[in-house]
Amino acid sequence: TRIEGGKNGKASVKYLPPISGEYTINVSFGKDIPGTPFIVNAVPREAEDTITEVVQLEAEGVKLGNAFTYMVDTSGSEDKQSLSGRIVGPYKKINFIPKELLSDTVTLDGLPRLLVGKRAIEPTVTEKDKIYTVQFTPTEIGVYLLYIFLNDHLAPQMPHEIYVCDPTKVKISGCGLKETEGNSYPVNDPLQWEADCIHAGPGKLKAYCAGPQNCSKHFEVTPLPNEDCYTISYIPDIPGSYQVLFAYNGYDLSDKPKLMIGDSSKAEVQISDTKVCLVGEEVSFCVDLSAAGAGKLQANIEGPVEVPINFAKNKNGTCNFSFVPTEP
Repeated sequence: TRIEGGKNGKASVKYLPPISGEYTINVSFGKDIPGTPFIVNAVPREAEDTITEVVQLEAEGVKLGNAFTYMVDTSGSEDKQSLSGRIVGPYKKINFIPKELLSDTVTLDGLPRLLVGKRAIEPTVTEKDKIYTVQFTPTEIGVYLLYIFLNDHLAPQMPHEIYVCDPTKVKISGCGLKETEGNSYPVNDPLQWEADCIHAGPGKLKAYCAGPQNCSKHFEVTPLPNEDCYTISYIPDIPGSYQVLFAYNGYDLSDKPKLMIGDSSKAEVQISDTKVCLVGEEVSFCVDLSAAGAGKLQANIEGPVEVPINFAKNKNGTCNFSFVPTEP
């Protein structure tokens, strides 16, 4: 990687991928900055129908096992503030939390009396120059409530909701994810996936794609009757290579289908006017696929007997076919 600039508070990070493939880019400034790591899909230069794009994900909530940090700045106060914190949870969903726990009148002494089947956890609190850092590392998925008390009084904007999810528990099935089905599909045909988020905790499911320039980026995410299950629909409108990315609460998932979208109507067969050939002599013709996009190329010959057909792809998007008839 190469870092340029930085004099005006801005810097450019550059990287030249040596081969095609998927790269994870991580940028840190003392620690990881928001929005990283992110995924870049680099494609061969000759693949003119596809462009390299950056999908920048913004994490929402907390990933299970990661630390949650909340900072309270009391430096504007002349008097030293006494700060204490409490964490309550987890709850499966926000609407499962008793209303009295969401009140801004909760007191430090009264909080234990409001808890039913839960206990209050004390987060780690550190202080420097009247700036307090509150940290908590969740061990279970769900919704937590953070209470910050200043001089035993509930601080403004409290309680704060913390959403903890486990993106690794999201299960995706559908187009391009089964090796036996391949990954080639016709242009303008709907593609569909199903997502099971039942064991992933609270979160939002989103889908993104990188593909040919000006291709549609619109995905439909529809809830299913089963709670926390969804269908994801997408219609590729331009032939070419596509990379689909799924994210849960801003965290990318391991299922990343690569799709080849073709338009057979734009393939042009280039063949001579002579329709008669001799047994034992090679017959050849060319097919121009340059405007047809990406896809799985197949060819077969119907005739008196089965004969093999050979084909070779050219860099200019055409393909040469040849076969030798063995019987009239």
